[in-house]
Amino acid sequence: MTLNFQSAIDDLFKPPSRLQKMVDRAVGVERSEADLALNLDICELVNTKKGNFPHDAVFALLPYINGRSSKHGQLALTLLDNLVKNCGHPVHYQVASREFLNELFRRFPEFQPSIPNPLQYRILELLQEWRVTLCRRSRYKDDLQRINDMYSLLRRKGWRFPELESENAAVVLGPEDTLKSREELE
Repeated sequence: MTLNFQSAIDDLFKPPSRLQKMVDRAVGVERSEADLALNLDICELVNTKKGNFPHDAVFALLPYINGRSSKHGQLALTLLDNLVKNCGHPVHYQVASREFLNELFRRFPEFQPSIPNPLQYRILELLQEWRVTLCRRSRYKDDLQRINDMYSLLRRKGWRFPELESENAAVVLGPEDTLKSREELE
């Protein structure tokens, strides 16, 4: 009991990691729009460090998404979208976890209001995109079943998802699947 309490206290007063500082800058108060360069730097850090970085990066965004500021939420969702599209299966696995999906949809009401707020609409767009791209095209689609489960649950509760044309869905690249220039191929 003492060890758990002591570790909780230690975690509370531990300085933020490099990743957390970058996430805080990417969705910080002074931002009025997403900084793609910083978002891609975060993706690069997650891709090079591995370990707990995919988990830490994805879960560091939840307080911003579920916070009171819609602006911070939108910036955090943009960073989440960049992570999903650029960091491959380790991030896909994290966004498909029960813990993450439950927290992502924590502030959703039981049934859809007549008009969802912009943050809810963006989350629905992302879930729809992940369902079409990750759950159907990934070679690890069995690991991502909870995305389909969350989609089905929300549909049963009456939530309507934005239309997403599969040919317009973004290509999801992992670090090993990135596009290469002609010079790199030769």
